[in-house]
Parts: sequence; C-alpha cells; structure tokens
Amino acid sequence: MIKGMSYQNGIFFIGKKHISCAYQHQGQIVDWVKPLNSKSLLLASRQVLQTMPHWFKLVAFIFVSLIVVPRILSVTGIEVGWHGLPVYSIFYFLFGTHFIFLKIYGNITVQSIKFLVFVV
Repeated sequence: MIKGMSYQNGIFFIGKKHISCAYQHQGQIVDWVKPLNSKSLLLASRQVLQTMPHWFKLVAFIFVSLIVVPRILSVTGIEVGWHGLPVYSIFYFLFGTHFIFLKIYGNITVQSIKFLVFVV
C-alpha cells in the first residue's frame, strides 16, 4: 500500500520500504527516492516545515503556547487563574488550517480546485 501527502511545494509518497518526493524548486521539478528510515523522515519533515509561511509558524507557536505554558506554570506552582486551552483544540487548529496554503501552478485553475475540494 502506498500513502501520499501533498504539501506547499510538492508531494510525498510513502511505501513499505521507501519514501519518494517530487517538488518544484526555482521552476524545475526535483524528485528523490530514499529508504524509509528516520533520516529520510526528518528530511521530509524539514521540507514541509521550510515551505510553511512564517505567519503560520508564528500562529502555531502562539496556539501551542496557549495550551502548554499555563499547564507548565500550574505544575511549577505559579497560578495564573487559567488552565490554558484544552489539549484537543490543537486538532481544531490543524483541521481548520489544512487548506490554507493553496498555490495555483500551470494548468490548474480555480474551477478545478473548487471541484477537487467539492469531491473530497
């Protein structure tokens, strides 16, 4: 079974023993195939994180801080009167921002994207 994941600049396919990636870099398509191990997964994670907009990283950091920091302060004995956002709210954040980074390349039109979103 092959699983796939798209991200800002490209797509990953992950099989039982290998991970492959194709992405656009300076107008050229770049691809690679590597054995599925921790090094290749870290490389894939780095590619995804580097393509995320800075504003999204900042908002995600603030959001996670609103979950974690009040709990850490409470454990250390510093009471702030608020226990932070519920832990499950991180899922709302991730699901709610899933389709934000859409780019339109080549022959992909707004109508075809609307159709794909409707079908899914």
